Amino acid sequence: IGAGFSLGRATNYCALVGDEFVTGKLLGAQALGLYSRAYQLMTAPASYFGQVLEKVFFVALSQRQSEPAKVAKYYLYGIELCSLVSVGGAVMLTVAAEEIVTVLFGSQWIDAAPAVRILGFGVFFRTCYKNSDTVIRALGAVYRLAFRQALYGAVVVFGSILGSRWGIE
Repeated sequence: IGAGFSLGRATNYCALVGDEFVTGKLLGAQALGLYSRAYQLMTAPASYFGQVLEKVFFVALSQRQSEPAKVAKYYLYGIELCSLVSVGGAVMLTVAAEEIVTVLFGSQWIDAAPAVRILGFGVFFRTCYKNSDTVIRALGAVYRLAFRQALYGAVVVFGSILGSRWGIE
């Protein structure tokens, strides 16, 4: 299980930095800086809320591995909680991108606002992804998780290459 967990972390890292690598290589340092700031705002709710949710759910799910109905019930509770937090954050990022960027990063980063607005649509999915990751690890399916992370990373890199035609937006 340790090797599968390590493989999953390695493929997850590649998936998380693949888009930034492509952005930096194909669009340059300025675009990478703007994209990094926008991505930072999109992942903040998932990172902070996801860490708390993970600590609570991982233990509960690990103890109930042999009870699929309870695991499914907890997973759905996690999705509900993610929805409560992330949908509001997504709407806020989408509607008030310029104001949020200006307050948090300063007016010199205002060019990141269009990317923040677009990435705002991904807040819910990013937050729920963390919940799914916790369930898979709690069930000990780390090799399946590593495979999914590798597939996710390939899609992210391929999508970034395709999307680079239109800049960071």
